Amino acid sequence: MAFSGEVEDFKTQITHPPKGEFKETSGPQATKQTATVTFTARGEHKYEPNSTAVIDETVEPYIVDKDGNRATLDAEGYYVVPGQGKYKITANGKDVDVEFIPEDNFLGRADGISIRRSDNNGYDTGWSTKFPDQEPNINGQLNTMDGQYVPTVTPIEIEGVDKTSTDVQGATQKETPTFNTTATNLNGDKIAITPSAEYPAKLVDPATGRTIDEPSVTVEGEGTYTINPSTGEVTFTPEPSFTGTAKGVDVTLSAPVGRNKDGKVQKEYIKTATAKYTPTVTPITVTPTDKVSADVQNVPQTQTPTFDLSNDKTAKSQVRNW
Repeated sequence: MAFSGEVEDFKTQITHPPKGEFKETSGPQATKQTATVTFTARGEHKYEPNSTAVIDETVEPYIVDKDGNRATLDAEGYYVVPGQGKYKITANGKDVDVEFIPEDNFLGRADGISIRRSDNNGYDTGWSTKFPDQEPNINGQLNTMDGQYVPTVTPIEIEGVDKTSTDVQGATQKETPTFNTTATNLNGDKIAITPSAEYPAKLVDPATGRTIDEPSVTVEGEGTYTINPSTGEVTFTPEPSFTGTAKGVDVTLSAPVGRNKDGKVQKEYIKTATAKYTPTVTPITVTPTDKVSADVQNVPQTQTPTFDLSNDKTAKSQVRNW
């Protein structure tokens, strides 16, 4: 009340703490995802009449861990979540840019991160609503108004890499067809997908075109192919008389390209591809060497003509066949 006896207007500066935003993105395996999380200041500036509050851009935003504490970053400024990936945030005016780099074999919905900002009243977003039915919390992990960002990683397809080998007639040959993702990671490398006891590599029967569980298949006129299911290595044992380039054999693999944050494999994570193994057999030739002898009349003479193999690697097995 004024001294004049008249009633003086009194205006209350009503302040409200700021709020963040919930943001989601989705992207393919081993690919960086980005987003911008919006922050909103509310109410008036408590120190300046007729002035609204704003996000204080002089105060850097920071990541809050699941316990509500300021997160520890690595030397490059990333917040690392083992088994999932790493996050980096950068102030963008009143908002925050986020980048997420997933681990190569991580798939599914990540835990995400919580981001905290302050306004020029000194209030931050780490508060909880008293009336969730009227104004729900933004951040479902901390039950606060902090910004929250949650990425999802989707699986990519795989492809087989054909292999060949060459050796001499009768020699056993080995090679391992390989498998990898069709797309590269951020280092420019394709992700190797390998067989295991749980997800074995299998042969395709050339006669039927069907995948078989048996570890060996014989191709008439060529030889026998035998696979190590846990590694994918194929051994070719040619027929003794076979030479030239074989028709080869297909190797197929159905295996997961990654796992979710709980280490589980979901059905959609399993991808299938086929690779071909083609051996070539070079022929072995036999070169005879004539021999002569000389002696006087009526004296017995002996000599041994020789036969040389073009490659003595399989001499024992080949000599038996001549």
